[in-house]
Amino acid sequence: MKVFQIIIVALFAFCVVKAQMDESFYDNIQDCLMQNGLKDPCSQTDLICQNEANRIGVCLQQCSEGVTLQNMEILKTCILSRCQSTLPEVQNAVNIIIKCHFY
Repeated sequence: MKVFQIIIVALFAFCVVKAQMDESFYDNIQDCLMQNGLKDPCSQTDLICQNEANRIGVCLQQCSEGVTLQNMEILKTCILSRCQSTLPEVQNAVNIIIKCHFY
């Protein structure tokens, strides 16, 4: 599985609770991700980028553990404070993900 696919799987893991509240939530997120040009930020030969994208994916999974509708703001805070990257291409993907999930 490509590193970026792991990130996307992690993202949808923490939106499952919200999706139960609104059936169109999942579709809206997918549309937003596509409209904002979310794509794999790393070439297959760029191991530094792939490792960073993997680190972000793990971080997203860790932040999403135990998420409920009552603590979605805690999830957002966790992502904003812990799941940031110094690589512009990876950070751009994180920014799109945040935009589509929380705004």
